[in-house]
Amino acid sequence: ILIDDNYRNRGLALQSLNLLKGYAFDFLRIHQLYALIAVSNEPSRKVFENAGYKPAGVLKDWVAQGLDFEDVVLVQLTSYEE
Repeated sequence: ILIDDNYRNRGLALQSLNLLKGYAFDFLRIHQLYALIAVSNEPSRKVFENAGYKPAGVLKDWVAQGLDFEDVVLVQLTSYEE
C-alpha cells in the first residue's frame, strides 16, 4: 500500500485493507491474505496490525536496501480470524 504524503494519517490504508479483506473473503472466497513488510517500516506494520493481521514469521535478509539487506515480517490474516 502506497499513500501519497499529502493523504497520509487519514485512515485510507486501513480502509483499503478492509475493502480488500471483504472482497477477498466474501466474494472471492480466498482463505487467507498475507503481506511482507520490512522490519523498519513501522507505519505499515501498524496498519496491518490494526486490520487484524498477525505476525507469522520473519524472513532474514529478505529485501535489499542499497548494499545491505533487511529482514521482513510475514503478516497473515485468515478468513476465520475476521
